[in-house]
Parts: sequence; C-alpha cells; structure tokens
Amino acid sequence: MDRNSELNQAYQDWKLAFEEDFQPISEPDKVWVVLSGLNSDLPQAAFSRKEYADLLSGFLDTEAEPIEVPKTEAGLEIDKYVEPLSDGMRPFQMTITQDGEIVHVLGPDDALVTIEEPQLINVHSDDPDAGELVCDGNIQLLKGTFWGWDEHEALRTALALFKTARTNY
Repeated sequence: MDRNSELNQAYQDWKLAFEEDFQPISEPDKVWVVLSGLNSDLPQAAFSRKEYADLLSGFLDTEAEPIEVPKTEAGLEIDKYVEPLSDGMRPFQMTITQDGEIVHVLGPDDALVTIEEPQLINVHSDDPDAGELVCDGNIQLLKGTFWGWDEHEALRTALALFKTARTNY
C-alpha cells in the first residue's frame, strides 16, 4: 500500500470512529456553542451536534466546555465549520505578507484562542504595529484562520485566497 492509500485509510478509519460516537439530536431547537479561550463570553462557533463542538473546542486553548443554547440565541451561523472538521482539518491562525512570507502562525498545538474570518488589511509605515515589515509606504497582510490537515495545507489555502483577494481588491 502506498503512502497516499495509507493516509486515506487512516482518515476513513478516523471518520468512521468519530461518526460512530454521534448521539441523536434530541433537541433540534438547541445548538452547542464553542467559546473563546481568550474570553469565555466570546462565542466562536455553533453546531447542531455536540461532537463537532467538542472537537473544535479541543483545538482551542479554552477551559470552557461548549454550552447548549437555543438556536435563536446562538448569534452565529450554525454548522459553519462542520465540513472542514468532518474532513479531519484543523484550524491555523496565520498572518502572511503580500509576498507569501509567514509573519505569524498558531496551530491547534499552540494555544489557539479564537477562530477569525480571513481579512485583507493594509499596514502603513507609520503604524506602530508595522515593526520591521514596512520600509516605505505600506504592505498588505492577510490575517485570519485557515483550515488544513497541517500547517502547509492551511498556508496553501491562505495563499490561494490572498491571490484571489488581491486580484479583486
């Protein structure tokens, strides 16, 4: 068996074992909300299944367990991260420059505290947070949470999004 077949089989085994633990949804009008590791009042995601909430919570540096709330009070898109989680992907927070240089990266093993939507930002040379990034003028950064099986996969996703965002910007 080649390496890709081994990885595929390992993923299929993991997914089957994960889905076997699913409990029936007993209260369809309620969802499970994952809270931030930074501020336990800051919701990060909402899931119709507790198993997904537990999985994402395990990637965040939080001591708060997912909480059950009425769907109408969740204030978040429900099951937004089910697809990457069910595909075995993990969240990585990254900041990359317009040249593809990684300025900052945190993964699930690095005390990730929030899930942030990717955003393209401009940093100007007079910005105190610019540090050594900017010589003269400004630079564009892409910052946010990107999903991948590992850091390199998440970076590829981020770079593809950066290329698209800069083309449309």
